[in-house]
Amino acid sequence: MGARRVLPALDGLRAVAAGAVLLTHVAFRTGQTQAGAGGAVFARLDVGVAVFFVLSGFLLYPRTRPVGRYALRRAARILPAYWVLLAAVAVGGSVPAAYWWLGQGYGTEPLAGALTQTWTLVPEVAFYAVLPGLVWLARRWEWPVLAGCVLVAYGWIAAVHLLDLPDRTLLWLPGHLDWFAVGMAVAAVARRGVPGWLTQLAAASGTCWAAAGALLFLLATPVAGPLTLAPVPGGAAVLKEAGYALVAALLLVPAALGPRAPVLGSPPLRLLGRWSYGIFLWHLVVLDAVYRITGWPDFSGRTVAVAVLTALGAVALGGLSWLLVERPALRLTDRIAARPAGRVPGQVSGRIAGRVSGRLARRGPVHQRRGDHAERDGGEPLVRRLDPAGARVDGEQHAGDRERAARAGGPPPPR
Repeated sequence: MGARRVLPALDGLRAVAAGAVLLTHVAFRTGQTQAGAGGAVFARLDVGVAVFFVLSGFLLYPRTRPVGRYALRRAARILPAYWVLLAAVAVGGSVPAAYWWLGQGYGTEPLAGALTQTWTLVPEVAFYAVLPGLVWLARRWEWPVLAGCVLVAYGWIAAVHLLDLPDRTLLWLPGHLDWFAVGMAVAAVARRGVPGWLTQLAAASGTCWAAAGALLFLLATPVAGPLTLAPVPGGAAVLKEAGYALVAALLLVPAALGPRAPVLGSPPLRLLGRWSYGIFLWHLVVLDAVYRITGWPDFSGRTVAVAVLTALGAVALGGLSWLLVERPALRLTDRIAARPAGRVPGQVSGRIAGRVSGRLARRGPVHQRRGDHAERDGGEPLVRRLDPAGARVDGEQHAGDRERAARAGGPPPPR
């Protein structure tokens, strides 16, 4: 799958993931998660974090790229908008120092209120760091490496519970590496050639979504652990992690491998998908503001009203984040990446001086002058964007219900 084709449905899927994360936090804050079977499903909408991570795995693997340019673009995708959020929160209160360097997932202090969801950026950035190594290993042992990532995730969760390690360690990359591996596996299949049975499944998008919904409903039962902030037992935690991976896979396959998706690929959803990282970053700030402005007490219902107000504010701030921070940062890195490599100011000035003196002495034959033009005007072609149109991770990026992420070892996030 050399030059990856544009897949508009992936933007729409990112919008769905951001909406799911927003709704699960609204449902928790309003008390809806404890309102019967329907509320239980709302509690499991933190599966949006798994969707973000799966998208990251699919979009970034395997991409042949200079490591420096890759790192620059990943930093530009995540950090500027994130630091703007921290600066805004710091105006009205304090932001622990660990948040500025994305160390909140490695500390012991409780996750900060309106920044709770940012723990998901910790494994996201860790994945960016290890991905070049995984790609290098996968050149020889692709499927063993991907299978190993899945086993590492479930082994890590089991070890944390068996060894009674701090719950915060469940938020680290090893505990969610299976979600990234699912996306990587779909990318590997797309590159090698999609088998017939998977092509048929990808074409049946309705079936995939129905199956994902049924599985999510099953996971909303006690089989996947409590819906509260109580720690999830080891077996249930592994089952929940694996179930979320399967739900995310069922949503990714038709969007990435199937025919054109008129709904997910529609302009409104693509726009929301473009803004999804900002929506993800700002929605808890907006949710807090809704309660401060209205004076409504927590867990007092009004789920629809709170959801609408939060969504409107988060979309507005997400759009501003994209227009004023994220897009300019990405364009700047594109311009930097497009500069020909290997030329430093001294080399450039020396080359210019040599040409000037050579031309003053004599003008060479036509074929020599053409060669000079080729050397001057050619060089390294413009570097393509590291993620194709519509591919933003944003990281992308989820959050958990206040401490549910920290305690449950999974989403409530990572996108």
